[in-house]
Parts: sequence; C-alpha cells; structure tokens
Amino acid sequence: MVALGNYHGPLQNVVAAMKAPAGGTLAEALARLLFERHEAEFRRLRPDFAVPVPLYWGCRLGRGVDGAETMARALAGRLRLPMPPRLVVRSRRTEPQKGLPPRARFRNVRDAFAVRANYHLEDACALVVDDTLTTGATCSEIAWVLKQSGAAVVHVAVLARAQGANR
Repeated sequence: MVALGNYHGPLQNVVAAMKAPAGGTLAEALARLLFERHEAEFRRLRPDFAVPVPLYWGCRLGRGVDGAETMARALAGRLRLPMPPRLVVRSRRTEPQKGLPPRARFRNVRDAFAVRANYHLEDACALVVDDTLTTGATCSEIAWVLKQSGAAVVHVAVLARAQGANR
C-alpha cells in the first residue's frame, strides 16, 4: 500500500473537502502530490493498469464527483497506464463504511464488487486507488475479485491511512 499520509489533521480535512461537489480539482492535485512523493515506489511496483474503488451510482449522482476515479485517472496518466472503464463495478449498494466496526465493514462489502466479464486479467498487476484506507475491507474485497479474475498482484494507493482512534 502506498499512502500520502495518516488520516488526521489537514489531510483529513482535504479528503473530506475532496468529496464535495467541486472536489474534482482537489482530488487531481492530491493524486499528483501522491505520485510526486512516491514516484519511485510506483515505478517499482510496475502496475499494468489503475482501477478506482467504484462508488454506488446513487452516491456518485449525489456527490457530483468521484474522487477515487479522478485520482486513479491522474495516477494512470502520470504512470502512462490504462484505466479500463468500469473494470470493477459495485454490484450492490452498501452502507457507508464510516462508523461501522471493523468486522461489520468486511461483512458490508462482501460480494459488493465484480469484475466485468469482458476483461481478461491473467497475470496482471493491478493498482487499486481510493481516498482513504481504514480497515482495508473495501480494498481487500476488490483485490479478491481482481485475483478471482486472474490478476496476479494487487497494490493499493490511497491518500490517507487511518490509524488508531481514526479507524
């Protein structure tokens, strides 16, 4: 996992601001900063493609911006990677992870994602992109469906990693 920093203070505030309707520009700037700080590590991981953690369509309409998708597109551009459209889809609505205890987070996202049938991922190295990682439940579930579809390795890039009381 590659992270810009811990989920507290200013980074917590900008991640929250990124989820507002006008947050696309901020998401792109933060992805650039993540890349600049960890370019060597991203290059060493050698991902074949980037994939954002998908929002449920209703949430996307409500927010007007998809921060993970904006970040994934920015990172893919800097790394000259493809970002296959809708490679991973959210197959059902889930409760917001925020506020759920760790075990409930894993149950909440179980079977909530799928890889679209027209993608072949044999031996691929994926880069999953999201804004925040707390328990890792969402990214773990997406990694599982990617591996079930043939991916050999799944790496994760996030802006913030929640630790301690923020989890």
